[in-house]
Amino acid sequence: MIGLIPLLLITTLIFLLGIASTLTLPNTLPKQTTPKTSVIREVSEGIKLTFASPHMRNPVLLMSSAGLLLGGPYAVLVPIILRDSHNATGFDFAAAFATFMVGGAISSGILLKIGKVQNPMLLLTLGYALGGIALVTWSFSPPYWFFLTTILLWGFGGGICLNMSRAILQEHAPLTHKSRILSVMYMGDEGGAPLGSLLIGVLVASIGIAQAAMLPGVLVLVISAILLTKTTKASAQQTN
Repeated sequence: MIGLIPLLLITTLIFLLGIASTLTLPNTLPKQTTPKTSVIREVSEGIKLTFASPHMRNPVLLMSSAGLLLGGPYAVLVPIILRDSHNATGFDFAAAFATFMVGGAISSGILLKIGKVQNPMLLLTLGYALGGIALVTWSFSPPYWFFLTTILLWGFGGGICLNMSRAILQEHAPLTHKSRILSVMYMGDEGGAPLGSLLIGVLVASIGIAQAAMLPGVLVLVISAILLTKTTKASAQQTN
């Protein structure tokens, strides 16, 4: 076995190589420029622009809820279920998280192959719903192989969410505010994950693993159903 310290050093080296590669990227400036203001004002402008447009507001709200309802279960529930329900080893933990990434890579490759998507918000919502399906399934204590299958499915949906949310925002954001608006989405997504992790930990301690998986899973599916209904109605109105 490699051991923990060499593994951490290898990981650090990979991160440093990634940082070095980004330094070689060309510096592309926006076609329009805006005067420099304070950071707080720039952030507030990005938030106002995002929520003024339903095309940008809905993906940001959806991804913010994903950070809260899905980020916590991913970080907390997966290790607890592996430990308590499957007596997992280090390899089992690695396999579970790697399976999630493989699912994301598969959906990203499929989207790359497809190219243009007619209704990106519909696809984004469906990808989001896959996470809810996985969580509801966990509440029934599935066997290990099926647990990994649901993680793969969730990762597949996660790849859709990441790609579609970025594409929607970049398509509708003004040229001068593309990075600022994209940062609003990540602020909601990544900002909700720590709170979601804390809430899941409290739920596991108070009501148990099964209920702690069921509750956010059902909420995700309810949100998905509402958005799917709105998206379908909006598409029908545009067609008519």
